[in-house]
Amino acid sequence: MKAGADKGNCGGFTLLESLMAFTALGMLSVMIAESIAGLSRTQVHQADQVRVDEVATRFAREIRKHAGFASKIFTQGSYGDGYLAAMDTSATTLLAGSRLPLLTDRGYFDRDAPGSYEVGNILFIARSADVATLDLGSGDFARISTYAFVLYYLREVENGKLDLAEWTSARIASLGDIREILDPLRKMNVLDELRSKNINFAWDPEQGRVRGLHRIVIGATQPLPPNEKIPANPLRCFPDLLSMRHMHVAANGSLDIPIPAYGNASPGNPYPGGFELKVDGDDNGKLVMFRLVIAGPGKSTTYSEISELVNLRGN
Repeated sequence: MKAGADKGNCGGFTLLESLMAFTALGMLSVMIAESIAGLSRTQVHQADQVRVDEVATRFAREIRKHAGFASKIFTQGSYGDGYLAAMDTSATTLLAGSRLPLLTDRGYFDRDAPGSYEVGNILFIARSADVATLDLGSGDFARISTYAFVLYYLREVENGKLDLAEWTSARIASLGDIREILDPLRKMNVLDELRSKNINFAWDPEQGRVRGLHRIVIGATQPLPPNEKIPANPLRCFPDLLSMRHMHVAANGSLDIPIPAYGNASPGNPYPGGFELKVDGDDNGKLVMFRLVIAGPGKSTTYSEISELVNLRGN
């Protein structure tokens, strides 16, 4: 009888106990799943942040390199605005309201005063390109300096997001070097050789757009007509530096950091956005400050902010 009683006391779980166990296991499974999902989201966020930081650092380095080796930087005014209008950027239209930075001479950078627009969101420079070595025959060689105009600017892409574009012009010959050739026949040969190398324009940086830009024709140079523009070098133009990487330049007020930080947002248009430039100095030297804020892909809250100061060698 005792053995039988013991056997009866070793029965299984009751229905209530089973329900409680299954409920506990279910809650535990949900907690584990949420924990794994949270860890996965954290890992994705961290990976996105690393990628955004890498991209921002890369483009800041490129901008710094171009600005540091520029022979000229263009700022607000008839000179800079005239040359900007002469660049054929029609394939990748500049963001509405974009402007060149205003040149100041304070010796420091500060936030724009209310109602003023010193900050620019276009970096426009001229840099030295390869020297053109021209074989004129009979052992006669000529060397002509060349330039390229370079632009970094914002443009609007799908869903109103901002992308960073890089635009580089075709090579431009030094008009000063051409004018130094006094022999008419030799000058004609030089111009013919330049055209054979697809160098069809010349520039005098001491002059404004009307007198400074020339087209190279047979045996001569002629001022560039007002309706003609300097073409792009298609191999050095990149209209979607960020959107191709599923990133974008942060728009005004879109993050938990100040955008803009130095400029004043212009009512009715997206100027300046997360790409701000200031230029300070005079003919003896200039200092360029730029700030770039890149936002991560999709609904990610990742972003990278980089501010740089660059000493300009040219004027």
